Amino acid sequence: MRTSFPGFYTPTEAEFDRLWKEAVIILDTNALLDLYRLPPTAREELFKALEFFQERLWIPHHVGLEFQRNRFKAITGKRKPLLEALKKVEGSPAELKSVVEALQLEQLSVGADPSAALENLESACSAIKALIDAALESEPNISTQDSIRDRLSQIFGGRIGNPPATQTELDALCRDGDARYELKIPPGFADAKDKADDFFIHKGLRYESRFGDLILWRQTIAHIKDTGAKAVLFVTSDQKLDWWWKEDHRRVIGPHQELTHELMGETQVNIFWMYKLASFLEHSPKYTLENVTNESVEEIKDLERRSFQEMTQFEQARETEWAQGLEPINRSAKGDAISAANAFRVWLQEHRGDAYLGIQPHEVMVDSPLGIVYYLVLSIPSIEYALRKNTRYRILQYRQNKLEEFPNSLVGVALVVRSYKDSATIDHNLARMNTKVDADILEMERELLRLNELIIGTVGENNEFQMVWRTSGPHTSSTQGRHW
Repeated sequence: MRTSFPGFYTPTEAEFDRLWKEAVIILDTNALLDLYRLPPTAREELFKALEFFQERLWIPHHVGLEFQRNRFKAITGKRKPLLEALKKVEGSPAELKSVVEALQLEQLSVGADPSAALENLESACSAIKALIDAALESEPNISTQDSIRDRLSQIFGGRIGNPPATQTELDALCRDGDARYELKIPPGFADAKDKADDFFIHKGLRYESRFGDLILWRQTIAHIKDTGAKAVLFVTSDQKLDWWWKEDHRRVIGPHQELTHELMGETQVNIFWMYKLASFLEHSPKYTLENVTNESVEEIKDLERRSFQEMTQFEQARETEWAQGLEPINRSAKGDAISAANAFRVWLQEHRGDAYLGIQPHEVMVDSPLGIVYYLVLSIPSIEYALRKNTRYRILQYRQNKLEEFPNSLVGVALVVRSYKDSATIDHNLARMNTKVDADILEMERELLRLNELIIGTVGENNEFQMVWRTSGPHTSSTQGRHW
């Protein structure tokens, strides 16, 4: 029975011992990105475990690629709550002092003098501000040296799989992906709907995002087949059903049975197991002899719980925001909403390079030669809305917040006009408004918002963004023309 159905069996104690001593250890993208989200002690203990097993570590090329593409989100996600707290702490003493002074407590009660209490408040806020500043200083910043990536580069030097050489080779990795997903064959079927229309370009090759897990899985199988490895240990922070065998969709029993069967069926592997990142660190001291604190393990487990909750909350928040005014432009034949931000992201991907949705639902980021460019994407009913005060205020607030978070950021805005079905119509309306629109928008850009780029366009019936008007702001380098 065990030989015929290995995916339904947990390794024996002797097999677990062999896994830790002999197996090729493969990490998924999210496990690497969690290093940015962990506190320093847990991060250091995880690094030491990886360094101990360095000679047996390996990652598929697609894991390395996705790590590079998503590290900005991991960094900004870790810094964002610190920056929000800093903003509140900096404003609290002045705001409270103004409120207390307006109350004139000393006139309402004999001996009431709030000055000492206010001084203590200012002192406490200064101390908290210093702690937050220190925490920000210790965390990686997009515009500075990244010590976490540097250390990972040393650990995985020479231990990364080869990239697909041609589009034909890449497409072969995804050849039956949709059919697999239809049959719920892992991994990747959980991403089929959410990433159905997403893609990105890397070194001239087009990667369909929904096939990311399938690509890394098939790169893993190819590597194991080539090396003749008999034991594989896979570490991931992914919690979806297309990786794990779960009882009632809750309690994890082990790897998805079909992963085990496919890997063993196509290679010489006779032991395969998967660990979540916390479990990997928790069990490692038996073999590394390095100290791992219970606090670090619990911090990673807490991160895993929060990541799952935040993922759910983020999707709900995105849907709410679109419903409140950033609604989808139109719908595809399948009825899936095509958002303004996603249509603009696809356009950027084709014309500028790696582009991806930001942490905020209406934000798109692109990696340019001049650095990361952040775009606020606003869906507006007509071009006249671009000149309204509330639109300009929202843009101003976005730029101000982004520059507070990343002082050297490049910030742009894309206005997606919903009422025009093609670029010819919007071109005609711009021509009709002529100098008034041009002058007003340039004035908005030059004197108020100081944007690096302003783009106006629409989304046609084919759900593709069409740019019809663009200007570069006063802070834009001369090298940052229509095409970077």
